Amino acid sequence: MWLLLGIAAALGSLLTGYIADKIGFAKSIRISLLIKAIGVILPLMSTSIWNLAASSVFVGSLALGISSLAAGRTGELVSQSHQKKVWSYMTVTYSVAHALTVPPIFLHMSKLEPKLKAHKMEFPECLLFTGVKIKLYWD
Repeated sequence: MWLLLGIAAALGSLLTGYIADKIGFAKSIRISLLIKAIGVILPLMSTSIWNLAASSVFVGSLALGISSLAAGRTGELVSQSHQKKVWSYMTVTYSVAHALTVPPIFLHMSKLEPKLKAHKMEFPECLLFTGVKIKLYWD
C-alpha cells in the first residue's frame, strides 16, 4: 500500500495542478478535500485490499497536491508583497495543529499497539519544534 501511496503522491501534484488550471484553485481545493475525506473514510468501512488500495491512492494523490493548491490559492487572494508573510502564518498554523493533534493520536494508538510506545516522546518534540519555528518567525 505504501508503494501505491508514493506513486499517487508523485503523480497527484501534477494532476491537481492540471485540474486547477482548468477549474481554478478554489474549486480544486474543495474537490480535493472531498476526495481525501473519502480516502480517509474507506478503511473505516472495510479493510478489504481494494478499499485500502483506493484509500492509498486517494490520500496519496493529494498529500502534496493540497499544498500546491493552497499556495496557488494564496497567490490568487494575496498581493505578491504579502504572500511571504501569509505563507509563514499558514506554515506556523500547520505546525501548531500538527503538534496538538498528531502526538495524541499516536499516544492513543500506543495503548492499542505496544510497539508504538516510542511515539510518546513525539508530543514534546513537536511542541519544541513549533516553538522554534514561531521564534524564528518573529525574529
